[in-house]
Amino acid sequence: MSVTLVILGFLLTCMIVFSLPLILIQKNFILHPEKLSFSYNFRFAGDFDELNLIMSDGVSQNGILFKAGNPKGLIMLMHGHAGNVEHWGTMGYRFNQLQYDLLVIDYRGFGKSEGQF
Repeated sequence: MSVTLVILGFLLTCMIVFSLPLILIQKNFILHPEKLSFSYNFRFAGDFDELNLIMSDGVSQNGILFKAGNPKGLIMLMHGHAGNVEHWGTMGYRFNQLQYDLLVIDYRGFGKSEGQF
């Protein structure tokens, strides 16, 4: 029984020692935000609105609402761990052709959104 506890303790210690540095630096190799100036003008095919949503802590998050003529519904998309909403212009147009509105929002620190992820 005591050998089992020693082995489990060793494995747990190794897991903590090797995992902790990865946890602390994960933002550096997972997230690749592309910032845009606040004066940047988006240019997309079709009808769209740029939105600045104010969160409860006062931070503004930027998004684009691609609007269909007579939408069947709304699809909300958080774009992933790289880039910004500008890269989704062609997708907005495609969803609009299928008669869906598409709302794409940048994470904090991406595109025109304020704050940090």
